Amino acid sequence: MNGTIQASRHAIKALPKVELHAHLHGSIKQQTLQRLLAERRPSDDRLADVSFDLFHIDSIRDLDKCFVYFELVYLLVEDEQTVQQITQEVLRDFYEDGVRYLELRTTPKANERTGLTKDSYLQTLERAIEWAKEALPDMQVYLLLSVNRARLTSAEDARKDVDELLDLAIKHRSLVVGVDICGNPAKGDLSLVLPLLRSRLYDDARYHHLKLTVHTAEMANTDTENAAILELNPQRLGHVCFLSDAHSELVAREGRAIELCPTSNKVAMDLTTMEDHHFGYYYKERRHPAISICTDDTGLFSTTLTDELQHLAQAFDLTLDDIWSLQQSAFKSSFAPPEARQRLGERFFFRPLSDVCGGCGGENNAGDERGVAEGCEGERGG
Repeated sequence: MNGTIQASRHAIKALPKVELHAHLHGSIKQQTLQRLLAERRPSDDRLADVSFDLFHIDSIRDLDKCFVYFELVYLLVEDEQTVQQITQEVLRDFYEDGVRYLELRTTPKANERTGLTKDSYLQTLERAIEWAKEALPDMQVYLLLSVNRARLTSAEDARKDVDELLDLAIKHRSLVVGVDICGNPAKGDLSLVLPLLRSRLYDDARYHHLKLTVHTAEMANTDTENAAILELNPQRLGHVCFLSDAHSELVAREGRAIELCPTSNKVAMDLTTMEDHHFGYYYKERRHPAISICTDDTGLFSTTLTDELQHLAQAFDLTLDDIWSLQQSAFKSSFAPPEARQRLGERFFFRPLSDVCGGCGGENNAGDERGVAEGCEGERGG
């Protein structure tokens, strides 16, 4: 690996970073959910018997907790005020971790009880992102709208979901840069939605500005589905945990952009150590040029992007130059519109490591102009 600066946690946190795979509701801090529950339980009978204790997902055996977790999140975040509150908190959390380019993904929500509609939901996210432009300078935020595969039970449902989602994406064009397919990998039929997305995103000029990312190979024995996804050739592939050897070779050979979420993947694959993560195959063995390291759900997995990068640095002996190279490759894989890509690239991601970070010796100065060497004398390897 190139470079001699060790990738300490302090140095990694100081770097400007790129986050491409983060789910809004999964990124709410568990402490925030506890507080919301305590505030609302006295006036909401639905919450009378609900309890929520902090927990940590350690292995695949704990994944059943996720269903309870997300049911609670959706129960607590169902009105515009709370949506804006949690979104601003999530944005601040990423900003304080040094993220300077963020693609936040969410399935548009509606709630008859509170009067929340899918459009007002996105309007609320827009207000939160406008707030961030002033409160969190130098961070660019865009949205990916998610198709929940668990809802794909008929061709008619799939068509309605996709058309409604794309109508919302057009209406909120200044913020929405792409579409995501996510949800429980054991549910739904992707064959109902992949042809629709091909015809809309690839063949209809109204949607050519929208890019596509697909959660891929999150569970074993899905080769037929994975082959259909790879044939569609979305701009990015998420997770790619259980690809066959042939499919992994194809992804590596063609340099297809992949989103890896180390802690989430370690749980899904029930890995004993991070050294067994497939990052080693793509980065160390194949020198894959289009890897982005992501968090998936910072709240659910009690992690940050700094944590995820540090885990890989320790497992695969990465230097800070390696970590910076990963940020640059992630930015190249982003769905940023041309103007934002040029502006942020010149500010951060097109520049060499020595230019972008003087904060390795400070608290967190992502983007400081002084240069990394000044702040990292104690980080250099002998």
